[in-house]
Amino acid sequence: MADLDEHEVSPQNNIVFEINRSESNKTLDLLTQIYKDYIKNRDYHEGSFSCEPIEDSNMNLVLKVCIDDHNWLIKHADPWVRKYPHIAAPVSRTSQEAKFYEAFGSNPKLRHLMPDYIGFNPSDNILALKFVEQSISAMSLYNIKNSKGIPNNLLQQAISYLAKLHSITPPQSEDWSNLELRKLNHTHMFEFPFNPDNGMDLNEFCPGLKQLANSFHRDHELKKSCMALGHLYMKARGPALLHGDFYPGSWLIKDSKVIVIDPEFCFLGPVEFDLGILLAHHLIIGGSSHELASLIEGYKKQIDSSFFLDQDLGLRFCGAEVLRRLLGAAQLPINWGLDRYEAMLKLGREYCIQ
Repeated sequence: MADLDEHEVSPQNNIVFEINRSESNKTLDLLTQIYKDYIKNRDYHEGSFSCEPIEDSNMNLVLKVCIDDHNWLIKHADPWVRKYPHIAAPVSRTSQEAKFYEAFGSNPKLRHLMPDYIGFNPSDNILALKFVEQSISAMSLYNIKNSKGIPNNLLQQAISYLAKLHSITPPQSEDWSNLELRKLNHTHMFEFPFNPDNGMDLNEFCPGLKQLANSFHRDHELKKSCMALGHLYMKARGPALLHGDFYPGSWLIKDSKVIVIDPEFCFLGPVEFDLGILLAHHLIIGGSSHELASLIEGYKKQIDSSFFLDQDLGLRFCGAEVLRRLLGAAQLPINWGLDRYEAMLKLGREYCIQ
């Protein structure tokens, strides 16, 4: 991964796995049974079936299943966050993700940029996808030494994905509000990081970080700005369907291409939210603040010219995400000294209150 920024985008398209409805239903039924057997016996393996958990999943139980040399992915949502079982979370997130794949999985603009969707079993809350072979999690981007941000070829693909997604009108017959999951995200983005009594011992991540965070806990101007942003986030009704959690943890990398996963936080809202999240993680991975204006401009060139984009709002969401990732529960695999934390927190505050 250390030389990701030197890779070029592969020109060939991903091969789209074709499966008809009958085969899809049979596969879904079989995967549902395998899931049930796995829950009863965590070491499930029988004949040509094998099943193993994907351990780095944060929100859900995710299983990789191999059946006769074909690999599949099962996702199941319990009423809590898998990584933090003390945090309640709505089980509707699995059906929301399934709805996203059903709406966009065959869209010619997006189908090569996401896993192949197999189906959703609502009675057992099982989402099934084709496993993306020979891919790696983009979370490894946080571990590149002396990184200068998300490698440009991957960053440009991510921006292009957002522009394509935001330009598509979702089915009007569906409810895309996703209010319950948005409430959870609202708490952890706009409230929890600024609460001195949230129970987090930030010194576990960096000695002295807890003391540094105290000034942000007492920052009334910052809290007021985050409250306003959180209000906008919750009342949003458009204009576009957002991914809702668009950072490297929601990407796989295959053949130097970005494959977007985990759209369970999707909702109708301001495009500046998705864009701000992406920019925040570019900064955290080592990107320069001087690049942000040109990255926003690159996004604008790919969407309808009549589409209004509030650059300042995008940067405010960017700042809130930086603060949330460094002070909140959704910590990243970074190994920083206190000086870097302080500089990045100050930058996040500057963007958030502008």
